[in-house]
Amino acid sequence: MSKIGNILLPIAVAGLVAAQTVGVEVNRAARLHKWFPVAVKDTVKADTSASKKALAAPDSVSTATVDSLAAVADSLQKAAIQHKRDSLQALIDSLKAKADTARMDSIYNILLQLDSSAKSPLDSLAADEDFDLFAIPPEDTMPKVFARDTMKVPDSLKLTDPFLYEWYVAVKDSFTHRLVVDSLKAEGDSLLWPRIDSLYLDDSTRTAKEKFERWYAGLTKSERKRYDYEQKLPIILHRQDSILKRKDSIKRVKDSIRQSTPRVLETAFLPDSLYFKRLISWKRERMYNGIEYKEWDTTANYRFYDYPYMREDVGATWLGFTGTPVQHFNFFRRGREITPSYYEPMETWTYTADNIPFFNTKTPYTEWEYYGSLFSSGTQANDAFRIFTTQNILPQLNLSLEMKRYGGAGNLKNEETDNRTYFVTANWLGKKWLAHAGFISNSITHQESGGVIDNFWIRDTSVQVREVDVNLPSATNRYKKTTVFFDHNYRIPFEFIEKLRHRKDSTWVPSDTLNTNTTTAFIGTGTEWTTYSKKYVDNTSQPLAEFYDETFYINPTKSTDSLRTMRLDNRIIFRLQPWKEDAIVSKIEGGIGDRLQTFYLRQPGYSLKKPANTVWNTMYIYAGAEGRLSKYLEWDATGKYHFTGIEANDFSLGGRIKLNVFPFRRYPSSPMSLEASVQTSLNTPDFYQQHFYSNHYMWENSFQKISTTKIHATFSVPRWDLKAEAGYALLANNIYYDTLGVVRQNTVPMSVLTAAVTKNFAFGPVHLDNQALFQLSSNQDVLPLPTLALNLRWYLQFNVVDPKVMNLQVGINLRYNTLWYAPSYNPVAGVFTNQKQQLYGNAPIFDPFINLQWKKACIFIKFENMGKGWPLDKHEYFSAHHYIQPPAVFKFGISWPFYPPLGQNKTLSARAGAGMGGGGGGLGGGLGGGLGGMLRGGR
Repeated sequence: MSKIGNILLPIAVAGLVAAQTVGVEVNRAARLHKWFPVAVKDTVKADTSASKKALAAPDSVSTATVDSLAAVADSLQKAAIQHKRDSLQALIDSLKAKADTARMDSIYNILLQLDSSAKSPLDSLAADEDFDLFAIPPEDTMPKVFARDTMKVPDSLKLTDPFLYEWYVAVKDSFTHRLVVDSLKAEGDSLLWPRIDSLYLDDSTRTAKEKFERWYAGLTKSERKRYDYEQKLPIILHRQDSILKRKDSIKRVKDSIRQSTPRVLETAFLPDSLYFKRLISWKRERMYNGIEYKEWDTTANYRFYDYPYMREDVGATWLGFTGTPVQHFNFFRRGREITPSYYEPMETWTYTADNIPFFNTKTPYTEWEYYGSLFSSGTQANDAFRIFTTQNILPQLNLSLEMKRYGGAGNLKNEETDNRTYFVTANWLGKKWLAHAGFISNSITHQESGGVIDNFWIRDTSVQVREVDVNLPSATNRYKKTTVFFDHNYRIPFEFIEKLRHRKDSTWVPSDTLNTNTTTAFIGTGTEWTTYSKKYVDNTSQPLAEFYDETFYINPTKSTDSLRTMRLDNRIIFRLQPWKEDAIVSKIEGGIGDRLQTFYLRQPGYSLKKPANTVWNTMYIYAGAEGRLSKYLEWDATGKYHFTGIEANDFSLGGRIKLNVFPFRRYPSSPMSLEASVQTSLNTPDFYQQHFYSNHYMWENSFQKISTTKIHATFSVPRWDLKAEAGYALLANNIYYDTLGVVRQNTVPMSVLTAAVTKNFAFGPVHLDNQALFQLSSNQDVLPLPTLALNLRWYLQFNVVDPKVMNLQVGINLRYNTLWYAPSYNPVAGVFTNQKQQLYGNAPIFDPFINLQWKKACIFIKFENMGKGWPLDKHEYFSAHHYIQPPAVFKFGISWPFYPPLGQNKTLSARAGAGMGGGGGGLGGGLGGGLGGMLRGGR
């Protein structure tokens, strides 16, 4: 078959080529037969035969034969010319019917030149073959009529416009105009034909305009609108396209400049050692707009505690679940001067303008956290959720956002809580300008249970805690706080001093603007606006009436008590740096401020009248100084005095000194530090401590100013994981709430002694982390404190696979405090109160746990309050008077920071900013960049 195929295939191809050739020739012959008339075909046929004979016998060609051939060629040429003329005339007639004068004029020109452009018969055949050879040209039987034969010239023009009268047809008719202008140009006329051209153009324009106006007037309103839009649309599109092209051009230039410019932080407000850290964190010093640098901790040891107060203190009195009021055990960590008394217990879960963090980061950084109880019913679940992101838009400009929520159904009946905080902050670190701005919002909805009616049902029975009766079956508190603040400093280096000092030195070169070791002045302002509100609502029941001792000042069936505070604080700050930044006197500071406060409180006898706000307006001045001696010595001193308003003669004075030595030869940068501070103040009591009116509580006081003196010392050795603190406080006229929940003032001076130790031991895989707090109060009836409080975390630590990949801890967390009269809680005033009914404590709380750090993620699982008071015979796990800790429950927590890796993974002892080099900052999504970092981390 292959041989036969090889033979037949060439034969088939040759056959196809021959058939195609024959078909082409037959088609050509058919077209020629249709195109030429019969007489022409006969002549061509006779001539062809004669030519063949002549070619066959060239020697015998006669003169007659030659003449015959010439006659045939001449007849063919005439026939072709006549055919062209007839075709053009038919085309002119069709264009005349369509009134297409422009194309008709061009055809006329071709027709006039036809005789001089006639070609040989063979050329005409070839040219005709390129056009439609199948069309039969129509015969022209119409007489030819031109405009000059039909157009009548108005006689009136003879007198009014002789020139137009003479050339009227050439002005009105395009074909005649073209002939006339061409003939005048050929004759060399240079004056007449431009004038005729101008008149022709003007007449054509006017005619076209009149025609358009007649057509436009005949359109409907919608058709005109559409036509106008269609005419304007190209202009609009062209304009928009030009604007977009211009924007694109500007953007390309800006992008090229930005891409070619190094993105390096240059600021005079941070030390050079922090320039190239990936993440820099600090808190703002409110009075002087300063920076207090703080290491951002992302280790599993720090994230292990899901309650914020446990990261700051050994323990606290609280209502037992997330998002509820808290009072620290450590007396030196209590109180905030400018927070209203009813909101102070809630500040632990949110931020203030003093402690909110600020950042500068080389790459976008995001944190996601969740803490919740596992395997618990929905009626007893407590959880926390937080998401945070920060990134630098510019090397100097940072933007941070956070949302966090604490709450859940609670432990007892009617304890559901929803505590939410949002903040947005921005800061600018420039060469001469430092600025901070922020917005903080905190809203809390907390159902008040009042605690259990009888502790017996917790201590001595196995009844489910959700079935135990509570004091307040239907009471709710709603809190809200909003803070907006902005402060800034402008740096003014006194460069002229250096110039005067080196005026005779021709080799001296001025330093750049980032030279911090020169005499410098700072001027700035600070503004903070904060509103607080609290609304308490209840419906009277028998337990509620007993809880409030049958006290009803307004309504015996229900309560609606509102408290509101507004504070507006404005400051002007001055600062002088006399010499260099690390001089023994590096800064002298001062400022003046004005604090405006309004307080909302219903007054007795005004039940039918809207109560007015009480206004406090106070002006104050303050001053301070600080200095350092290299890295070995730091000191500062501050003073503040109120000189007008209700708070006049309030003052505070304080000083601090810190000594650093470096005794470790193998670790020369690890210090041994001793810090001591002293502070004394005289302050007016809070408005609501002096004036209060609600359905269940009422008082009107004129308290004396509160005097407080504190001395505090800290000794720390980071190399040994050791920190020891000691403090002494002398109090006079201090405020407290008695066993009935009523505010009192202690006119007898009293004192508080505090000592705290934090020491972590490590013996191979065995780790013993210990915190202890010892306190003595000279008057436990006024200020009750636990004598001893412990927080011990003992565990085994293993490196799983690789220490940079996973670290695992397995151990137990123990919390303990000695017996004491733990405070109760007053939900109407929003404060903790004293009680003398029952002692609490002397019962350890055990939390077995598994804690691990997997690359950047911190994860724990713990069985919280496993013993429920063991080894005591009773269930002793109260957090406050009549309030309980969460019952035995599994808790799960995860904290996951996302950021693009730089080739290093952190271990349990590392920090977020430690040892991380700088990268190129830029615009980029914080969460997107963070997720990318999570997926790529550790590879």
